[in-house]
Formats: sequence, structure tokens, C-alpha cells
Amino acid sequence: LLFFSLKVIASDLIVESYAKHYPALIDTLWHITHDKSVIILVVELRSEGDLKFFSLLQDHGFKYERLSDDKLSPQWRADE
Repeated sequence: LLFFSLKVIASDLIVESYAKHYPALIDTLWHITHDKSVIILVVELRSEGDLKFFSLLQDHGFKYERLSDDKLSPQWRADE
């Protein structure tokens, strides 16, 4: 079998008000990816509640690398 490196790119999905949907999102990511996949989620953390997603992500066997918010261009940062 030939595996390719699937890339999933998403933005602004991790917001505390969407928390009830985190399990479904993680389940979907689990089913459409494999161990060679790369998932890029662009997230500006707005509250401590947003961190719940990353705990759930790890609980489901995903690994992630967080880049500091200061790496975001000021042009793309939220005003709040």
C-alpha cells in the first residue's frame, strides 16, 4: 500500500462556544487521517476553555506542536 501525507488545514474552529463539537471534530480527524498525516489548525487562543480541545486531542492519540501566538502577524490577530 502506498500512503501519502494527507494535510488537513483549518482555521478558527477552536473556540470555547464550539466545545460541544470538539469530540465530533476529533473523531472526524481520526477517521480521515493516518500516522503520516499533517493537520494544521490555525488558532488564536481567546480563553482558557479553548485549551480543552488540545487535551482531548492528546487523549485521542494525536500529537501537536504549539507555536506561540506572537508568531501570528498582527494583521491576522483578533482585536479582542
